[in-house]
Amino acid sequence: MTVLFTPQLPERHAGEIIPGATHVPNWLTPEQQERIADRFHEWARGPVPLRAARVRGHQMSVRTVCLGWHWQPYQPKRNVQVSPMDSDTTGAPLA
Repeated sequence: MTVLFTPQLPERHAGEIIPGATHVPNWLTPEQQERIADRFHEWARGPVPLRAARVRGHQMSVRTVCLGWHWQPYQPKRNVQVSPMDSDTTGAPLA
């Protein structure tokens, strides 16, 4: 497995990036990180595909997958509805 950081690097400490967001280096082992990445790809196979949210009319570069409730304007839904503003949904029920 390829890792980004080797154990020979100096010890790194947790640090607050912005209020409420803390970076905790080495909190997950490379194996745990790989398992999460593998599960993400598994979840993304369906029933709802990966999506990129739009913020102020601009599509974000990050992709997410819904694991439960899907929020449509102002209320949660258990079924994803296809809409002109959100063409990446399938109308499939969420698990």
